[in-house]
Amino acid sequence: MGDLKGTLGFDGWVMSDWLATHSTKALRQGLDQEMPLGVHFAPLVLKVALATGSLAEADVDAALTRMRTPPLPSPAAALARRCPRPPL
Repeated sequence: MGDLKGTLGFDGWVMSDWLATHSTKALRQGLDQEMPLGVHFAPLVLKVALATGSLAEADVDAALTRMRTPPLPSPAAALARRCPRPPL
């Protein structure tokens, strides 16, 4: 993984500058979201990269996890923590 997440230990979400992404390799190096359209992170392009082995499913999973994790605790998350969970 790139310097930001590997060397510096940043564990947050990283979004590209507009039209600054040049390949799916950026996802493997720590970029989580391509802006504005997702040309290199489009579903078909990612499927090809996964099929050819140039991208690991774990990289995609990690990026999705970071994008869906709120950067700061939200009121809804705090409320959810206080509410009892239903039994499984």
